[in-house]
Amino acid sequence: MRKFVIGLCVTLLITFPAPVSITAAAINQHYNCEVATVNDIKALAPSEIVALYPMPEELEAEIIHVEPECRVNIDSVWYEPADITLFNGQRLHFIHNKSGNLYAFTDVYIMELFIEQEYGFSFHRAAADISHQVLSDNSMLYEDWLFGGRILSTVPYGAYPDLTSLGWNDCISSARIGSAPLTLWGDSYYQGDSFTMMPFSDHSVLALEGWNDRASPIS
Repeated sequence: MRKFVIGLCVTLLITFPAPVSITAAAINQHYNCEVATVNDIKALAPSEIVALYPMPEELEAEIIHVEPECRVNIDSVWYEPADITLFNGQRLHFIHNKSGNLYAFTDVYIMELFIEQEYGFSFHRAAADISHQVLSDNSMLYEDWLFGGRILSTVPYGAYPDLTSLGWNDCISSARIGSAPLTLWGDSYYQGDSFTMMPFSDHSVLALEGWNDRASPIS
């Protein structure tokens, strides 16, 4: 099965886009915004969650990354799956590009600017526009690969700081994302690594990205 998964990932990684260059000035320009609220649901960006729930340095130092089944671009450099251990002790924030290649960033703000460049999606604009939208198209999270097993339905921009109370801690293996991005977090109360999945995307085998059965909160 491992050879099959690696082969599938290699097929997805035939072409690699040019690295994204983002400046500190661009960060300051894009991320000074208020958070909109609709029916007690806040459109929180991953960076805002990181700010609200800072991770103690001693806990971050204990992070050991799960090896994905494919190459990953970390901060504009491509690494083999096993090389992700070079970043142990440091948070990583994962995202796919449009071609399905796996990217990760040590800075969550840079990840969000990458999303804006790659997808034209801005968490800043989402927060401003959500008050004018009807929230629909829930995301569906599945216990097994290929959208099998139990299903957890989550509303757009819904935040669940600890899935233990729902019986879903470390249980998510595949996902179909609705009309808003959804982020998996490695540890309760938005600690550890994160993996952001874009609207209307399917993720049939989260083991490819190293995210099988490891999400504790979601946002």
